[in-house]
Amino acid sequence: MPAEFYYDDRVSAQYPQRAIEIIRGDWGNLAKASIAGLWNGAQPPQTLVLPGATAFLMMGTTAELQEGLWDAYNQGIRWISTPNDTVAVWYVRRKAGWETKTVASIAPAGRYWGAIKPYDLNWRQLIDPQTGVGTDIALQMLADHHLPAVKGQTGWF
Repeated sequence: MPAEFYYDDRVSAQYPQRAIEIIRGDWGNLAKASIAGLWNGAQPPQTLVLPGATAFLMMGTTAELQEGLWDAYNQGIRWISTPNDTVAVWYVRRKAGWETKTVASIAPAGRYWGAIKPYDLNWRQLIDPQTGVGTDIALQMLADHHLPAVKGQTGWF
C-alpha cells in the first residue's frame, strides 16, 4: 500500500488521532496516494509552500514514505517551505496490522502549532527546531536522513 499525503489548511490535524483518521479516510477521501496528487492533475511546484496555519502530513511505513518522497522529487518537488517561520517536523508511530507506520506533520512552528505543545499530544520531534532546518526542508533529507532515524521504533500511538 502506498504512503498517503494530506494538506491541512484548517488546523484539523494537530491531534494525532484526528490526523490518522483524516489520512486513513475516515472523514472522506481527503488524502492522496502521492504528493503530486495534492494538485489534482496540475503541475506541482518545486517548493511546497506552507503559508499561514497550514501543515503537510504523511502516513506510511518508512519504505512507503521514502518511496513517496522520492517519487515527488522525481516529479520536480524539491522543498517544503514555511516562509517567515521555523519548520516543525513532528511524528507518531502506530501499529497498523503487522506493520508500524509513521505519521509525520510538517508545519510552521508558530503559525500552525502556536501555544500548543505537540509533545503533550504524543507527537515526538523528528527534527529539533533549535538545531534544525530553518524555514525550508529538502525532500531528499526527509527521505534519506530523517525518516530512517525512526525506522524500527515500536508504535506508541
